Amino acid sequence: AFIEQGPVAGRPTVRVVEVATGATVAVLDLTKVDPRVGAVSYAGDWLGRRVVAPSAGGLAVFRVGPRSISLERTVEVQAPQGVAEPRFADAAGRRVTAWTAEGRGGAFLHCDLETRRCERLVPLPSARGTRGFPAWRRPLYNPSRPQ
Repeated sequence: AFIEQGPVAGRPTVRVVEVATGATVAVLDLTKVDPRVGAVSYAGDWLGRRVVAPSAGGLAVFRVGPRSISLERTVEVQAPQGVAEPRFADAAGRRVTAWTAEGRGGAFLHCDLETRRCERLVPLPSARGTRGFPAWRRPLYNPSRPQ
């Protein structure tokens, strides 16, 4: 499992935990990498050796090795209320979908990790609900049934 720890619990870090034993197998202190990362949030995605997570500056992409974690890249996203639930959108891990709240509504995001750019899709100017998105307008995924 890929676990984040925010500043409320100490230094911002990410770690990999072996689910069967609960043992921590790798840790990365986020204060020692690109300052645009800041802290990361939950509800990211894992594909092969890459993990994408929402960060203070937008998206953070990590590379996970057998006993290591490294920051691969950041993608800055102009989203005052942050990015939520990023998911890899292709098998190669080059594209990510996510969403963000904006004012009283929100928008889905489509991000290209190679160019480090995101575009807003499907604006929802008057949506209500969780952070601007009603549950029926949020992305659908099932982590218990990986593809």
